[in-house]
Amino acid sequence: GTDVRLGRVLWRAAPDREALLEALRGLRMGRLGEVAGLEVLRQKPGRFWGRLRTAGGDYFVKGRRLDRFRRLFRSLLRPSPMREEWRKAWWLRSRGVATPEPVAVGEVRRLGALVESYYVCRWLPGALSLRAYLDEKERALGPRELARLRARLTRLLGGLLGELHAHRAYHWEFHDTNILVEEPEGGAPRLVLIDLDHLQVRERFTEEDRAWSLHQVAWYLRKPLARWPPGIRGVLRFLRGYHEADPASAPTFRALVEKVLPWLPAEPPASRPRRRRFRAA
Repeated sequence: GTDVRLGRVLWRAAPDREALLEALRGLRMGRLGEVAGLEVLRQKPGRFWGRLRTAGGDYFVKGRRLDRFRRLFRSLLRPSPMREEWRKAWWLRSRGVATPEPVAVGEVRRLGALVESYYVCRWLPGALSLRAYLDEKERALGPRELARLRARLTRLLGGLLGELHAHRAYHWEFHDTNILVEEPEGGAPRLVLIDLDHLQVRERFTEEDRAWSLHQVAWYLRKPLARWPPGIRGVLRFLRGYHEADPASAPTFRALVEKVLPWLPAEPPASRPRRRRFRAA
């Protein structure tokens, strides 16, 4: 990419995307209303998520401000989470895992400490979070069509997790708002992973990593899974998609099932599981 400084923000833009930075000129926390074409979709103290409309297309933009001394001090020694998300997005795309095209990342630092950071990627027209997609389809489809769609999505979800594991990665927040569904007109749905600051890439992906990642699916996908009532057939569909994407996970599909089933809780956990407390059965 190309580094460009606009005011206090040091931007890195993807090749041939430098012109977009003019639309981002003046983007700062606390002055979001001054950026032409920016619609703030969600906002928390020190954070925002928005859609930027430009003549060249639409973009997803998010920003974060650090204000606690401990976090400011720690930021002296490491890149911003947005910069890490930028790297992970390119890393995933280079390996064929679907995630929105990264476009730009920006940082504001004072005396080396990170104060603000921004991340920009392509907006995916028509894409919905898995949760919103299921809500829409439950209203639009009959029971049989909906059952077929659920079966397909279960297998796709397993395939997405298997793709990550095949590349020594897993997602700390693998849930139904961090997975988008694209559905081209007349085409099959496709799952797209977002919020990559929660993506972990291991030098050596262990069976403990695999066990934990599969175990947490029962929590992170608790709402759609509880709504689908997957039963054993749903679990097997999920694992079938997983094994197709990561055949090295076990010599055969049956061997994978025998290995994985002890890792999965019989019922969705009542509270969010913690990695440090988890032990593979």
